[in-house]
This record gives sequence, C-alpha cells and structure tokens, in this order.
Amino acid sequence: MEPDNKILLKKHAIILRKKGFLYSEIASNLGIARSTAYEWTKSTSLTMKEKELVEKNLRLKKSDNIFQMALINKKIRTDILKHQKKEAQNLVSHANLDAKSKIIICSIFFWCEGGKNTSNGVRFINSDPLMIKTFLSLLREVYDIDENKIRILMHLHSYHDEVKQKDFWSKITNVPKKQFYKTYQKSNSGKNIHPDYQGCISVRYTNIFHYNFGRGGRTRTDSTTFGELPLTINGHPCIYYRTHYKSFLTNCRVLRRST
Repeated sequence: MEPDNKILLKKHAIILRKKGFLYSEIASNLGIARSTAYEWTKSTSLTMKEKELVEKNLRLKKSDNIFQMALINKKIRTDILKHQKKEAQNLVSHANLDAKSKIIICSIFFWCEGGKNTSNGVRFINSDPLMIKTFLSLLREVYDIDENKIRILMHLHSYHDEVKQKDFWSKITNVPKKQFYKTYQKSNSGKNIHPDYQGCISVRYTNIFHYNFGRGGRTRTDSTTFGELPLTINGHPCIYYRTHYKSFLTNCRVLRRST
C-alpha cells in the first residue's frame, strides 16, 4: 500500500467511525483487514451522539447475527430431519414385520401417547395425523377390533372450523363422523394462531366383557361403556378381560374373589 493511499484510507476510516460504522463495516468498505480498521480508529475521539450511533449499529449487527444464526440452525435441523426421515423410510420399506413385532410397536405407541388410566379402555391422544393414522393402522391390523366401538373426541380452539376439522380427522382415522363425540373447545386467547395445527384428538376404544361364575357355568356379558365396572355380577365374583389389546393392557385383572 502506497504511503499517500494509506493516509487517505486512514482519514476515510476515521470519518466512517464518526458516522457510527463498526470496525467490520469500515474494513469491508475500504477493503482492509478488520484489525487494521481497529488500529486506525481505536483512539478516535467520539462525541456522545457518535457513540450512540456506534452502539445502535452494534445492537443491529448483533440482532442480525442472531437472526442469521437462527436461519443456519434451522437449515441444519431441517437437513438432519430429512436425512433421518429418508433413513427411516428406507428401513421401514425393507422391514418384514411379523404380527408380534407390530404388536410391540403398537404397544410402544400406546405407552408413549396413550391414556394412563386403562380402566375405561384404550385412549390414544395426539395432534400428529401421521401418528394417529399409524397407531390405528397397527391396532386394526394386529387385533380383531369392532369398528363400531371406536370413538373420536376432538380438542379444538375457537379459531378452528369444526365441520372442516371433523372431515379432516374422519379421513385420517377412517372413522365415520357419527362416531365422533361432541367437540371439546380449548381456551385460546387468539394471539397465537397456528394455521397448520389441525387440533388434537382422543381415539377411544373399549371391548370389555365380564365372565360370571356360578352353578350354571360360565356366562358372558358384553360391555361397551366407559363407566366403572361392577365387582360382582348377580352376587358372583367377576373377572374381566381386555381381550383385544392384551399386549399393552393387563391381560387379566381379578376384581374380587369370594370365598
């Protein structure tokens, strides 16, 4: 760098600094190193107004850096998820799952997202359409369930169109709309509206029957209610079985044994 050019650039750097330019911005404008811009302007006396300009630009620069980092991190996460999804799809497409494997997968789904109180049957709650669809697909495939006993309870916000959401979830679950319970309206301030959020649903199924043990032998009484089950029937001890989902519910629970 020629001495005359160096003097001119240094004067220009000082002018830019007084205008509120950051060291990195001075370096970029003059085509010099950031360290050089710092050495040339570090001892420059600034007025209060000039200092405020520098601080303002510094805050804006930090905000922009945070925004840019957020975009980069979002892209990294998206790329990772795409890679994981591709690997998962490849694994699933080549997997030859037998009935026992599907029961285990169905059980894990229920373990993670199912209702913890199983006395009233199976309750699977989620807002992810794919998860709901997969769980029901497994349930139908590995168990001989009665489709008429499936019930759906939608949890929606005030900004949802109930008719539209019922159509949507009916298609996802392949459950007729007549088997939907009255929709539960969740409170919402209206400040946070998510256009892609389809609401949350609770898939419910029960197929409980009771065995009566008496002198006349064993008889069965079917029950499809979600209420409390009796301890005895006709004065005889009652044992009830959850027949169609033995892998993730108690196979047999003895309520009372008379002596």
